[in-house]
This record gives sequence, C-alpha cells and structure tokens, in this order.
Amino acid sequence: MFWGCAPAPPPRPLSLPLGDYSYAKAYGTWLIGDSLKHQRFVFRELAGRTVFQLLVDTAIVSNGERIEGAPLAETWKQRLGHYEVTNPGAFPWFKVASLEYDESTNLLRAFLSGNGTFSPDFALRPISDAEAVVLGLGPGAGEIFQIKNVNGEEHLRYSGYEFRQVP
Repeated sequence: MFWGCAPAPPPRPLSLPLGDYSYAKAYGTWLIGDSLKHQRFVFRELAGRTVFQLLVDTAIVSNGERIEGAPLAETWKQRLGHYEVTNPGAFPWFKVASLEYDESTNLLRAFLSGNGTFSPDFALRPISDAEAVVLGLGPGAGEIFQIKNVNGEEHLRYSGYEFRQVP
C-alpha cells in the first residue's frame, strides 16, 4: 500500500479504518505536543476510492489516496533500472530517471531527478506492455509513462522527456 498525495505523502503507510483521527493517533505516540493538537486526518470513501485529508484546524493542507499494488508483468520487470535523458536541450529540469518495483507493496515506482531540489516519485500501474499510468492525487496523476522503440532500443518517455536505459 502507498498513499498518493499532494503535496507530500505521509512518512509511512497508514492502516486505519475510515473515520476522523488526530495526527498523533494516526502516526503514533511520538507525535505529542501542543503544535499537533489542531491537526487531524479524515478518511473517507469517495467514488470507490479510499482518500484522506490532513486538516489543520479547518484548513485542508494535504490530500491522499490509498493505492494498492499489483503483480508486475515480466516485460516491465525487464525495464527496471536507471535511465538517462536523451533530449536535455529541450527540457533541462530532469537528467535521470529510475524504475523500481517494491516486492513488499507490489508497486512500480518512477523516480526523476536532475537540476534543483524537485525530485518527483510516482506510483505507476501498467495498463499495457508499453504504457503505465501515474496513480494517486495531485500533480502528475493520470499522466502516462510510455515505452517507445527508437532505433531498436527501448526508450522511456514522460511529459516531453525521453530517457534511455543505462547498463
């Protein structure tokens, strides 16, 4: 299980029933203090999805969705590893990407990094042998990572970037 969030995921997965929880109860007794007494989680079922909201007083400061993993097809397992950007002039923000599969959660994850401090981490679900959709809520949700054949080599494409796998 993974919580797809905007703007930031909780520090660890939660296993709480639907309802309303204080921040300290949701994360454990180590979060005790006056600064947390106005923070709470609200878990709901919404359109067949389990979602949460983190509230400070009455303001919603973060949202998230429960994401369940699934077994990964062999074609996607062969694509796991590190990638480097092939079109750096067009979009200078990201230089490298990696695809990882977490056996304990059955989640395919994509990590991008490069210039600056923004390093997005996406939970993906393959929808075909050549496409995987970004799961969760917030920026990037619903976007597609694609595999394209370029001169006999598989390239990973996302949001205008193209990456080739590094051995």
